Amino acid sequence: MEGLFVLLVLLALAVVVALIYLVYRIAKEFERIARIKGHTEKRFFWYSFFLGVVGWAMVIALPDRSGTNEPEVVEAAEIGGQTRRPSYEDQLPEL
Repeated sequence: MEGLFVLLVLLALAVVVALIYLVYRIAKEFERIARIKGHTEKRFFWYSFFLGVVGWAMVIALPDRSGTNEPEVVEAAEIGGQTRRPSYEDQLPEL
């Protein structure tokens, strides 16, 4: 019976660690989104980490300060690649 208790405690601990890691990864992604929008402060990671859905909504509602609404262009500039606008094959030609 004591071995079952230890097993349940270890399982609960593993679940808690997995949830903390999941929240960390989600917060890092929202920090990246805030950076794409032109907000480089670290606080947006902590808002997303500790406040959860409220912090995510704050990042989503941030205004765009980067000068472009196309994430592909901003990500290419961050990586150091081409900064030209991406071509979209499904767009109609101008008449």
